[in-house]
Amino acid sequence: MQILLADDERSIAVTLGDSLKDAGHSVELVDNGNTALDRLRRQRYDLLITDIRMPGKDGIELLKAAKGLGADIEVIVITGHGTIPTAVEAIRHGAYDYVLKPFSVRELSARVKALLRRSGARRAEKHALTLGNVEIDLERQVVLRKGKHVRLSFREFEVLRCLAARMGDVVTREELLEEALGYSPLATSRAVDNLVVGLRKKLEANYHKPRHILTAYGIGYKLVP
Repeated sequence: MQILLADDERSIAVTLGDSLKDAGHSVELVDNGNTALDRLRRQRYDLLITDIRMPGKDGIELLKAAKGLGADIEVIVITGHGTIPTAVEAIRHGAYDYVLKPFSVRELSARVKALLRRSGARRAEKHALTLGNVEIDLERQVVLRKGKHVRLSFREFEVLRCLAARMGDVVTREELLEEALGYSPLATSRAVDNLVVGLRKKLEANYHKPRHILTAYGIGYKLVP
């Protein structure tokens, strides 16, 4: 996920930015609203996290600008107790959520994770996808490779579904354990790795050099078209 983080409190921005990067996201930090607006006009982002009060454009102006550009971007606003009414206004203008200062990095990371799940569910409405010469129907659970049916186990398909729901984004091993394997007694990080190997053997032209099911070393995996 491409994230633009706009906050003039450097210590908060750096700590939060590092946490989001550790979760596999690409994060760009800016410390004023004017620079943030310039970035929004020049580049596509999946998520804008913006403070309500900062130099230049404020968070509400950035929210309106982001939505006005027509991009499919989500917005989370950060606010102090004195600006809660403004944060509620942000929700009315299309923000996904707001977080009160002081907040923990874990709290905001949880909000981002919840947003990812919602966005993933929306993406999954597009039931069909193509990976090279492989066609996948997520709704019917049908996989064709060069027109021939490919048999996937239930667990392999659940891993594939989780990766497809967040196409292009890194999904951590922990998330795959929770969402695809349900933390059963047999669910381990190694089990996830084995399922990914099985998927690569069945879906990749050369599973030793995968082009679609990629490893984010030390974090997890991502699916790319």
